[in-house]
Amino acid sequence: MPRVVVDTTVLISGFITPEGVSAKLLQTAPAQGFTLCLSAEIIEELRSRLLHRRRIRTAYQYSDKQVHQYCRDLETGCRLIADPPSVRVVERDPNDDMIIACALEAGADHVVTRDKDLLSLGTYDGIRMVTPRQFLDLIEGGAAGRAPAR
Repeated sequence: MPRVVVDTTVLISGFITPEGVSAKLLQTAPAQGFTLCLSAEIIEELRSRLLHRRRIRTAYQYSDKQVHQYCRDLETGCRLIADPPSVRVVERDPNDDMIIACALEAGADHVVTRDKDLLSLGTYDGIRMVTPRQFLDLIEGGAAGRAPAR
């Protein structure tokens, strides 16, 4: 079963836009036959951004309780990756390294992201960087299997 790491931008989008592409991707993981992999660090970054970023809080109406429930649902609905390695891959934004680290430890096939720094990598160590729309197109077309050999 393909393993997929989803970055914080996609997780936020899935939360604030429940009818959007990111939410659809997150909701269909089990039915589409792929395993969502996240680390505690990714979930904590998500929680922090949703609770403390004024721009997001001003634009969208949601409660702290909803944020905590969303994070709990993700923790129970994903494969939680413990102790991802320390890596230095994304020079422009070292905060993105935790996404790559999680993907490496998970043996992920794809990283789903909207982050330009991650997308610019194209492929890293056999892990394909794709947008939510690209990934949905892959799984709906039945082509979400393993990326090229590492």
